[in-house]
Formats: sequence, C-alpha cells, structure tokens
Amino acid sequence: MIEKKILILGALQHSSQHGYQLAQLLDMGPFSAVRVSKANAYKLLADMEKDNWLSVTREQDGSRPPKQTYQITELGKQNFIELINQSLAQQAPSMHSWLVAFDFLDALEAEHVKSLLKVKQQIAEQKLAAFNVLTDEQLAMHPSVDFLHQSAELEYRWIKQLIHTRFPNEGK
Repeated sequence: MIEKKILILGALQHSSQHGYQLAQLLDMGPFSAVRVSKANAYKLLADMEKDNWLSVTREQDGSRPPKQTYQITELGKQNFIELINQSLAQQAPSMHSWLVAFDFLDALEAEHVKSLLKVKQQIAEQKLAAFNVLTDEQLAMHPSVDFLHQSAELEYRWIKQLIHTRFPNEGK
C-alpha cells in the first residue's frame, strides 16, 4: 500500500492531473514495480483527499460526468517524503515464491518439464522484449524500471541455463 501511495503522490509532484490520466499512468503493465488497478487508484485518491494529502477540483463539461483534477497539498508533499523514507528503510523480503516449484522438477516426466520450461522461456523472452523498447536514458531516469528490466534479463538467462543443464542435447 505504501508503494502505491508513493507512486500516486510522485506522479503529482510536478503537475496536477485528471483522475483518468493518473489511472492510465499507474497501469503501466510491465514497466511498473507496483500494480495499481483503476479501481484501487480511485480509492486511494479518495482516501488521500479525505486525509488532505490531495486537493481536488471538479470541472463540469456539459452533460458528461465531472472531471476531477488532483493536486498534491503541502501535507501530501510532507507525507510523500515520509513514505519514501519508510519504504527505503524497510527490509521487505523478495517475493519469489513461484520458484519453489523448480526444486521439484524431478517429480514430473522429463518431456513435460522440457515443455513447461520452454513455455517459461517464451514468457520471459516476451517480458524482456517489452523492456528492450526503452532507451538507456529512460532506464536511467527510472531506477525501479531498470531493476525490473535487469530482473527480466536474469530470469530469461536463468531459465535458458536451466534448460541447457537439464537437457544438454537440446538445440544441438
């Protein structure tokens, strides 16, 4: 939750934004370390408005629903700094619970393992390809995205090595 608030407040640091713009920005697929659905974003925005971290301007445009423009308040800026400090100070464990299944590959038939690993490799390759459209400058500006990019590279190389180790004649 803390990271989602950091992401929202960070997006509002330099300019106010409409709720829809924010929701789109927060739903960046593989390019964000934190996933924030539109529904969750609007709930967090409402909570932060209630806590006076954000101010909201409502603009009516004809018969359309009013547009809500969010702007960070001074209290929001103070809390933004505090949240960053809290996040950087905590030692959250890495969530790689999906890896445990790799410890028991011998419980499956070899051909089935090969098939599953090939699928994993394709998925990792697709994830990596999504990051490869980013420039070095973009990665340098967003260290969290650079971390995810490097993690995707590592995952791809690791799965490829695992296939080679388990099936040395594969690809020859």
